[in-house]
Amino acid sequence: MRLQILQHAPFEGPGHLTEWAASRSFSLEVVHTYKGIEPAKPDEYDWLVILGGPMSANDDKGWIRAEKRAIAEALNAAAAGKVHVIGICLGAQLIAQAMGATITASEEKEIGWFDVDFTEDARNSHFFADFPQRSTVFHWHGETFNLPDSCTNIASTAVTESQGFFHGSHIFGFQFHLEMLSNGVKNLMKHCKKDLKGHEKAPYIQSPKEIEAGLSKHLAENRRLLDLFLDELVDRT
Repeated sequence: MRLQILQHAPFEGPGHLTEWAASRSFSLEVVHTYKGIEPAKPDEYDWLVILGGPMSANDDKGWIRAEKRAIAEALNAAAAGKVHVIGICLGAQLIAQAMGATITASEEKEIGWFDVDFTEDARNSHFFADFPQRSTVFHWHGETFNLPDSCTNIASTAVTESQGFFHGSHIFGFQFHLEMLSNGVKNLMKHCKKDLKGHEKAPYIQSPKEIEAGLSKHLAENRRLLDLFLDELVDRT
């Protein structure tokens, strides 16, 4: 199995995805698209995973335009059953946008550990059948998307109706971060600390202390859920 991962910032890497791929003896290539490196073609990978990042899917930058073209190619290949495409946070927004959705500012920024409710439709699918009805997951986003046409909503929070989606068995998007390890969370707090400004008055932005305290409480469960999804995807590939 060949995984290609698109990374958008030096401090926001694949996290647990690297550990999981190694445990399966899968090959994994990380492409730093923000450096102007173009992704490979769909015939050169089996899975394309698109990570998060501090930029917006609406930004008009040359490397983002090039990545969007690569994502469009990947989605065409996924629609034909040739590859799987998975987006996380910004990655999910880029996929949703490519599928016709609009990316807008969230009603409230969600930064920290907050509950998501997994939809009945998701839990009735093979990929999320063993997921709990509710779990506390890690968020770091200020933008959101409407559910793309012909997609199924995965989960929601109190302020974000679409926290993820899937289309058939080859296209998936997650607004939240199941892949984050402790160093990744701490890197976000260091490099994106401006996002935490005013947390005292923001109901869905946690303080640095609250975020760090959540690592010991919730990180292991987030990894478990990601493993459940990825293992099921492999079994059905």
